[in-house]
Amino acid sequence: MSEKPTYEELEQRIKELEKAESRLKLAEEELTESEYFLKESQRVSKIGSYVYDIIDDTMLCTETLDKIFGIKDKGKKDVNRWIQILHHDDKSIMADYLLNQVVGKGQAFDKEYRLINQESGETVWVHGLGELKFDTNRKPVQMIGTIQDITERKQAEEALLESEERFHNVYDTA
Repeated sequence: MSEKPTYEELEQRIKELEKAESRLKLAEEELTESEYFLKESQRVSKIGSYVYDIIDDTMLCTETLDKIFGIKDKGKKDVNRWIQILHHDDKSIMADYLLNQVVGKGQAFDKEYRLINQESGETVWVHGLGELKFDTNRKPVQMIGTIQDITERKQAEEALLESEERFHNVYDTA
């Protein structure tokens, strides 16, 4: 037969459980604060992140990335859906880059390209970065990365080039 715990032992166990509960509550609060900070940082910097499961062909995206893409529905995200939202002039280049250079040769993803925001219909310039994770046979199984909206920077670069061109035209005709 097992002995019944004493009153003191029960009291000690209750104190231990209360301390554990307090630590758990603190950890939950810290996690909530960390998630908030991450979401706000991504929103402010216009950087979304993703995890692409190459084997299952599924993508898990942050809210900010969905906003960059202009995707409101929670439907399946996969490579075909990503290719569908690419700017028509970039579709074949980017599909080839992802499938042959990144996944095929095991290279990191690092590319600037255009996509069409599905909500607004506007062209959005983005910079995508991704790092592959490999299985024991060095076969890529996952890519973790970020996509940043760089439209404003691209527009500023284009305006600068146009300004330089106008300057050269004025200079050449003078």
